[in-house]
Amino acid sequence: MSCFWDGEATLGNVEGIVEIKASWLDGHDVVRLSYDSKTIIWPDLVNIAQKHCSARSVYAPNTATLAETPNSPIPHLYIGENYRAACQSNQKRHLQFSKFKQLTLNPVQRTKMNTALSRGNTFMLQKWLSPSQI
Repeated sequence: MSCFWDGEATLGNVEGIVEIKASWLDGHDVVRLSYDSKTIIWPDLVNIAQKHCSARSVYAPNTATLAETPNSPIPHLYIGENYRAACQSNQKRHLQFSKFKQLTLNPVQRTKMNTALSRGNTFMLQKWLSPSQI
């Protein structure tokens, strides 16, 4: 994708995404996803990434997952050795510059809150906060 912040904001809205990390792979911006396979399956996730994020490639964490990747016009590759997480200042960029940055949030809350802030969706913010956090 052109920018991992766009990937964070778009894919964080997908039901079943648990956590997103802004990262680098072979010199390109990527997002590394953790997801609940009971909520969304890998082929559907790949299709969403291609459709909504203009993903140029999809990297699978292992060859078994790669084998499940649907046919498409973009390359599907195994996540190689040249992967590294982006520095902390690049993680959850929208959340970092909000009043919510001081809250103790779990990974799902951080992901969903970052997406809500990127879209200006205050309803979604409240959905992911506990009563004591509000």
